[in-house]
Amino acid sequence: ENSGQKPSLIQMELAYDPSVISNVSFIPGSFYQNPDVLLTTVNARNGRISYAIAPSKGQEDTTGSNVVTTLMFTPRLTTRQTTISFMPKTLVQTEETKNTLKTTFGATIKLQSGFEPVPASPSAIIQPEVPYQLPTAF
Repeated sequence: ENSGQKPSLIQMELAYDPSVISNVSFIPGSFYQNPDVLLTTVNARNGRISYAIAPSKGQEDTTGSNVVTTLMFTPRLTTRQTTISFMPKTLVQTEETKNTLKTTFGATIKLQSGFEPVPASPSAIIQPEVPYQLPTAF
C-alpha cells in the first residue's frame, strides 16, 4: 500500500527461458506521460531482464493507465509453453518509501505457430510477434 503516493520508480527484474524466447525488448507503456527509462538490460544467455522506469523531470502525476511497459519477444517454438517470472529485485518505490510492492504475478505463456485460434484459458496466450503486457500489482 502506498497511501496515495505516486510511484517515483518502478523496477522489474524478470526471469525467462532463453531457449524458448529471444529478441526481448520493451516499449514504455502509458503509465507515465513521458517516462525516463533508467535501465534496460537483457541477458539472453542467462534469461534475465532488468528494466527500470520513472516519471520524467517535472511530471507530477501518472496518466491513470496501468500499463508500465510492453514486453516484446520472438518465440523460438522449441516448446509450446514457457513462463516469465518476477525476481526479488522487482520493486515499486515512492519518494518516501523503499518498496510498496506487495505481490507480483508472473505469466505462463502458451506459444503457437501460425495464427490458429486457441481456446481461452486463465494463462496468457501469445502468438509470434505479438506484444504481451505483464500484469503487476502495487
